[in-house]
Amino acid sequence: MGIAVDFYESGRSILPGVDFSLIECCRIFKVSDNAAYERRKNLDSPKVGKREESDQRAKECIRNVVDGMCHGWVFGARMLHDMIRAHFGVLVNKKRIPRLLDEMGLKLSTRWNNPYLGHDTHDHPCDSFRNLVRRNFYVAPRKIILTDITYLWYNYGHTVFYKCSFLDAFTAEELGTAVSENMDVALLMAAYDDMMGDHKDEFTDDTIIHSDNGSQMLSDEFKERVREDGFRQSNSDRGNSLDNSPMESFFGTFKDENFVKILLCDTFEEASKVVMDYKDFYNNVRTHTSISGWMPAAFYEYCVAHGADTDQSECKLKVPECMAEGIADAIANRKSQNKPYVANGAADGRYALSGGAEGQMDRDHKKLSLMIKKCEKELDGKREECQNLVPISYARPGIVSRVRDRIKNLENRILELKGIQGLIE
Repeated sequence: MGIAVDFYESGRSILPGVDFSLIECCRIFKVSDNAAYERRKNLDSPKVGKREESDQRAKECIRNVVDGMCHGWVFGARMLHDMIRAHFGVLVNKKRIPRLLDEMGLKLSTRWNNPYLGHDTHDHPCDSFRNLVRRNFYVAPRKIILTDITYLWYNYGHTVFYKCSFLDAFTAEELGTAVSENMDVALLMAAYDDMMGDHKDEFTDDTIIHSDNGSQMLSDEFKERVREDGFRQSNSDRGNSLDNSPMESFFGTFKDENFVKILLCDTFEEASKVVMDYKDFYNNVRTHTSISGWMPAAFYEYCVAHGADTDQSECKLKVPECMAEGIADAIANRKSQNKPYVANGAADGRYALSGGAEGQMDRDHKKLSLMIKKCEKELDGKREECQNLVPISYARPGIVSRVRDRIKNLENRILELKGIQGLIE
């Protein structure tokens, strides 16, 4: 079809004395007359296909998300899919988004790899604080409230300041935040007051405030305030970041999307504004794959409406109808993400991971055995060397003395390692 039309056009224009009609060209190449005329019509007045139109609409949505909402941050395919669906009501296939990003010349913004992520290394049973959560984070809205403090830098990395946040584990909503140039109890209390000022009436008697074992969280001032407000306080096991993993994940997300912006700020006031402005964006604009592509504030509102059996049309934060209808599935999916401690060879059922206290002790024991064998091998070599040097000790006494000192050090080291190994058996 295309060959016939092209030959017809070229025959009329560049072949002197040759004048084929379009019908004759179709007969030569054995193609349909109607198809040839349709092709010629499209060449004269080309139309944009449905695929191209759909791509243009999707690209426009991506531009609005990247430039208008995220200030240049390019999310991955799943997050862009959720953002476009939540804010524009348009469904774009996740497999299609990488191709569109490539055509637009956009590069995905990826998270830095954390070498310590997932390491369950210091979860020994000798901790002295109560862990009421036990990684059962996703119970219900406003039931598990997480808190922590993180470091940030401005003025091109020359000046450090601190951010404290309170996070609803179920809805992923940042409830309170504060920044300070000092990492003290005042910073923690400022973030706590920010949370209570906006969300005090949303908590229940069984709400738990969960944190790590930082000195600010274990201070008498904070403990007394939490007790007065009717909360129960919980703490992670000693040195185990997995027991507060949603909070660590939130700080990781925050730094990924704001680290460079804050780094380029010249003053503490500019850096503070970036931190405080992110709270509204995070709660009301940014979608989360962990809560089925919802915005945290809207997810909380619809969760409450669904649980109270009220009309969801009364919710202030509106979402597309397809999302509102699936709120029950989104809640069930969130609850299914719990990974609490379960029985895994331990009598009390405390350690769920292959690590944990018992696994770490086993690894420590093996590591100590290897270190002892290495020291014993070196000790045998030094003793043999010392015997060979004895006949010439009168000539080179310094060498023999150094070898004997090394032998003594190795013997003491072996005794020390065996003593440590005996403590964990």
